[in-house]
Amino acid sequence: MDKLLNSVVIDRLLQYGTTMIGGILVLFVGWYIISLGVKSFRHFLHKREIDQTLVTPATAILSTLLKIALFLAVASTLGIQTTSFLAVLSAAGLAVGLALQGSLSNLAGGALLLVLRPIKVGEFIDAQGSQGFVREINLFQTLLETNDKAFIYIPNGELANHKIINLSRSGAYRLNIPLGVSYNANLEQTRQVLINVMLQNPLVLQTPEPKLVVSALGDSSVNLLMRPWCYAADAKPLEVQLLEAAKIALDEAGIEIPYPHQITIERKLN
Repeated sequence: MDKLLNSVVIDRLLQYGTTMIGGILVLFVGWYIISLGVKSFRHFLHKREIDQTLVTPATAILSTLLKIALFLAVASTLGIQTTSFLAVLSAAGLAVGLALQGSLSNLAGGALLLVLRPIKVGEFIDAQGSQGFVREINLFQTLLETNDKAFIYIPNGELANHKIINLSRSGAYRLNIPLGVSYNANLEQTRQVLINVMLQNPLVLQTPEPKLVVSALGDSSVNLLMRPWCYAADAKPLEVQLLEAAKIALDEAGIEIPYPHQITIERKLN
């Protein structure tokens, strides 16, 4: 009887010992493979010049998912039923997803911005009705700094799903500044005066050359467009400077800037 009992105990020990050793081997081998995989993934992202803001959480998420899979594999090797674990994880994932729906949308938007790179830090953009320099692209929001030194935080979900105008990518931006002169003004003289005004401003790019064109023949004026090229970030201050300089230069040249005149006709009744 004792021999039979000892034999059963030994068989069980061997069985559980073999299972335990198998589980430990799966754990160590899997952990090593996960480490290599995460390092390779990080290297791949760096090679593709993906922003560090995305690299760190992306590798952390991958590492966590692989470790969960390894945990389930080890549990299965040890003979533990993993169905209940999967059910709990699925329910938890669904609950978290519903609770953080807006945040997950911003997270996905941030990932798209960092991978597709329609904008980069330092570029000047027009988005969601705001213009400014891109100062930060985080996972959930993007920070813009305006010319007035105001900071605008735009959720990445909204930014990725709407139109973005990148004003820096081409390197130059053309202004269209409307201005009117009298019909009595000499057009060539006016063109020379206003082109000189544009060329004398240091914010105006010399190449391409600034232009002055007639945009329309109005009721009381010849409508012109001053069309200088500049860096997008200089557009607003340059427009203000050129309007003031144009007014001074046209006055000195004796060129009238007309305004609508209202003529009153009095009719006498007999």
